[in-house]
Amino acid sequence: MRLLIVDDSEDARDVLAATLAAGGYEDIAQADSGAQAVSLLRAGEKGAPPTDIDLILLDIMMPEMDGIEACARIRQDARFQDVPIIMVTGMDDMSSLAQAF
Repeated sequence: MRLLIVDDSEDARDVLAATLAAGGYEDIAQADSGAQAVSLLRAGEKGAPPTDIDLILLDIMMPEMDGIEACARIRQDARFQDVPIIMVTGMDDMSSLAQAF
């Protein structure tokens, strides 16, 4: 199973990657922004190869492109319509959480 962690905090990415590795997940890619994730996945790019990502862990609060916009761009690509995206956030306001859904 190949996972993608997207978070602008290197510490948060490292902690999450270490936790997942301890659980037996070893094939983990990382992106430090929503824009980098979209680029890495080649989301929306015509003729892009099939994806090898099985799960995306996506932070909501990031500069430039937040997780909500990145999620929308990723979901627009048919290759990612069935790939689970888990929003990982410390936010607790209901409007942001509702927007994430």
